[in-house]
Amino acid sequence: MLRVLIVEILLFLVPFALYGAYLLLRRRPMPAKGSEERFWLVVAGLVSAIAGFVGLATF
Repeated sequence: MLRVLIVEILLFLVPFALYGAYLLLRRRPMPAKGSEERFWLVVAGLVSAIAGFVGLATF
């Protein structure tokens, strides 16, 4: 059960890590608070976590 929880947390955090790597490669500062990018990162994280739940339930 702990493994499943860790996998879901990692699936949620992947978009944030990719965006952070993108910012480091582009050498851009983090956007201001309340920016639209963070909203879409949360949406992408939730979608990947839900897809992980569906994938674990299916297989």
